[in-house]
Amino acid sequence: MNIDAYVEKNPKVWEKFKALAHEAKASGRKYFSARTIIERIRWDTTVTEKDGTFKVGDHVSPYLGRKLMAENPEFRGFFRTKEVKRDGQENQN
Repeated sequence: MNIDAYVEKNPKVWEKFKALAHEAKASGRKYFSARTIIERIRWDTTVTEKDGTFKVGDHVSPYLGRKLMAENPEFRGFFRTKEVKRDGQENQN
């Protein structure tokens, strides 16, 4: 998945993800789940976006977590990661 292209098309998701990750970190958590953050975003948008046009797939959570950790040293290790398969090859991201 090209997470940068996704973020470019969905800046509201990225901004909300970062804000909630900062909130989780500020609460004193050593680790947190990127998927939990995405589920919270999905909940919030389902309740507030009445027309149903704003949708967030759960497949983006590991990529957003990796992106946040890569771009912000204070988040390194905050999300636990697993190996992902791409094009038949296993890669550690």
